[in-house]
Amino acid sequence: MLYLFGNCQSGFLAEALARKGHPTTFRPLASPLTYLSCNGRIPRDITEAVARFGLDPFFNDRTLFNQCVMFSGQEPEARLFLINLFHETTPLFLNEAEKYAIYVDQAAFAFAPGFKNWLAARHRAIVPHPDSYLARFGDMVEAFRTRHPGTPLVILGRLSHFPFFGPTPFSYLECWEKVFHRAGPLLAEWAAGLPGTALIDVDRIFAGIWADSEPAIEAHCPFLRVRRGPGGDLTYRRDLEHVGSLWDRLADKIAVFLDTGRLDYGPNETVPAIWTERPHAPETLSRSRLRTLLSSGANYASGRAVAAFFSVPDTDHTKLLAEAAPAMPICHHTLHMVRHYAGLHKNPALLVWISAQLEKIGAFTANGPAYQRLYESRLKQIAAAVTGRGADADSLS
Repeated sequence: MLYLFGNCQSGFLAEALARKGHPTTFRPLASPLTYLSCNGRIPRDITEAVARFGLDPFFNDRTLFNQCVMFSGQEPEARLFLINLFHETTPLFLNEAEKYAIYVDQAAFAFAPGFKNWLAARHRAIVPHPDSYLARFGDMVEAFRTRHPGTPLVILGRLSHFPFFGPTPFSYLECWEKVFHRAGPLLAEWAAGLPGTALIDVDRIFAGIWADSEPAIEAHCPFLRVRRGPGGDLTYRRDLEHVGSLWDRLADKIAVFLDTGRLDYGPNETVPAIWTERPHAPETLSRSRLRTLLSSGANYASGRAVAAFFSVPDTDHTKLLAEAAPAMPICHHTLHMVRHYAGLHKNPALLVWISAQLEKIGAFTANGPAYQRLYESRLKQIAAAVTGRGADADSLS
């Protein structure tokens, strides 16, 4: 069994490995602090509180086991452990008497007011400082390696920020923009100092993908994080968290590692000079190309089309969304962009797309009921903003 830990990046990789025939388990993590402070054990008082108040649904898969233990040794034998640079879920709740920290979704407070009172009497909310994340992550990896020394351990890096990827890149790992320049050498040093540990250089993996596929960042990372500034102007950040072409290639690299114990890179897996030397120029796509991408039924393709809308902000492409509505899948990254596009062009034709999305989210259960409720509420708020019935599209996150 392969055990992958971290956030959705490890989750995407776990899915790719499973498709290639490797039995794989993925476990989402909340913060390095939960594992470090719990010392590999689940505190009894929080276990009892969760059972007493019925709180299992409020960990969003970051179960107490995942947060505190990760791997017990009483499970199917591990062939490989992999931990990625995951973002922290906050706030955490620190028990100052017992010196442990845990994460629980604050939606639990409305569900069980008694739990809120119980927690407040014993814990205080904390938000670890992003600038010290790498140190916490390193301590967590070292502690895990010490507790489970007999199985190969792989640290999965992250895609760095390069000018050619512009606009300003976005990562859910808050410190990444500040530390990516030094993170690679530091992680490599850590891996070299721990027995049976290796680092995957994601920049080099992506360089190999780039060399033999479409050399446009939009083809691989299409999603934009959009914000409206104080003057009303929109600003854009490229989402480097979700790299659609990365996971199968990484799975192949890990498959070779399982057979050989080595992580080698080919001559084409070298960062191209263009990434650092040339600034990004937003792509513009023809109307026929936009229509093809929107109608593809694929998250990344349709997201690429919507992102391209913003390169010609004065042109209203809302009718293309309406035409492609039956084909476009549920995707909260695309929803985020559509919300801001609706602010540029309050076109009632968007209601056709919203109606189709409402129907689809009703049948979309993969991410749980909370995801469905949030998605539905955002669609309805966008509809209200488009029709001028009192909601402000920019009030959504």
